[in-house]
Amino acid sequence: MSKYSDIDLDLDYNSFTKDIILKENAAAVKQAVLNILLTSPGEKPFVRSFGVGIRNLLFENYVLDYPMMLESQIDTQFKKWEPRASVIGVSIDDDSIDSNSIGITVNYKINTMGSGNPIADSITLEIEKVR
Repeated sequence: MSKYSDIDLDLDYNSFTKDIILKENAAAVKQAVLNILLTSPGEKPFVRSFGVGIRNLLFENYVLDYPMMLESQIDTQFKKWEPRASVIGVSIDDDSIDSNSIGITVNYKINTMGSGNPIADSITLEIEKVR
């Protein structure tokens, strides 16, 4: 696998070197994917098109083709902002949608830039209304 690295968004640091700890390889890509999924469009200053806005699902009328629309939106965001990963599929657990809760699983593969087979990974999010 190619070596991917990003800074840890928790900004933890190494107590000996005082350097910020890096996320590497699959952990770096997973952090970037999570950031894309949880950021709402317009939330990132000067980059209004960044983000999927999964939290907004709680306040939308749920329709049957919403999983396909969401998968398309996530795929578009990955292609634009995270070329290290590609969407395999998106599934929505809508059993508790009436109680203002929704579960989303995003299956993706980490592209290895010719140095081996892609690595499959997934992120599962449970989004709930706070109040």
